[in-house]
Amino acid sequence: MANGTAAAGAKYKIGEQLDGGIIFYLDKSGEHGLMAAPVDPVERTAWCPNKSPNVLAMTVRDGIGMGRYNTEKIIDKYGSGDYAAILCARYQLNGIGDWYLPSLYELELMIKTIGNGTSGPNRNIGKFSEGYYWSSNEESDSEAFVVISNNGARMDLMKRSAEERVRAIRAF
Repeated sequence: MANGTAAAGAKYKIGEQLDGGIIFYLDKSGEHGLMAAPVDPVERTAWCPNKSPNVLAMTVRDGIGMGRYNTEKIIDKYGSGDYAAILCARYQLNGIGDWYLPSLYELELMIKTIGNGTSGPNRNIGKFSEGYYWSSNEESDSEAFVVISNNGARMDLMKRSAEERVRAIRAF
């Protein structure tokens, strides 16, 4: 594992780099989990296209692995453009392109394990900027959830007009 690439039967640690990403969640086996991109793919963006109508994409699933489902639903609903879900889905790192916008739970966990919400050696090793990060979960037809990176609190913002940060994640 000297080059940071996953090897069969490997046991990883939270905060470890893998394929250029930063591990923030591991399953019970310690061999599979989720990683965060090392940087935000853009400075700020809206949750959905600014000219889109107020509609629900039905991104209500939350928990580990649900961000991928939600990201697909968002892109199916809104199509092409430059907005949070599609920017995460387009993200490439070291030739790997299966990234997505995290669910609310995944985002909260990321902030708590490799962001400002943790203490010790992993404190903000994800280099999160201060402010709001979009999750893939909606609150209503016009609002979606964000997590505040400096304290891990959640709130909802206007999907079309608010431009906030995003951090892509992927499973391994």
